[in-house]
Amino acid sequence: MILQALVDYYDRKCADPDPMQRLPSFGLEEKEIAFVLELAAHGQLLTITDTRQQQGKKLVGQSFRVPAGVKKTSGIAANLLWD
Repeated sequence: MILQALVDYYDRKCADPDPMQRLPSFGLEEKEIAFVLELAAHGQLLTITDTRQQQGKKLVGQSFRVPAGVKKTSGIAANLLWD
C-alpha cells in the first residue's frame, strides 16, 4: 500500500507540467550540456551548437534529460550519447 502510493507520487511528479518541479523518468537525469554535436548517419560531424546562455557572470549550458551517468572511479567509462 505504501509502495503503491510512492509509485503514484513519483508518476505524478514525472508528469508535472512545471519543469522546475518535474522529476526525470527512471533511468534518466537532468544534465547541463554546453555543446551539442550533430552527426550524419555515417558519422560525419555536421554542426556544433552552443547551448550556453549568460547567467550573471558565467555561461551555463541548457539542461537536457539524458541517460543516467555511470559512476567513474579509475577505469574508462563513457556515458551513452553524452559525456
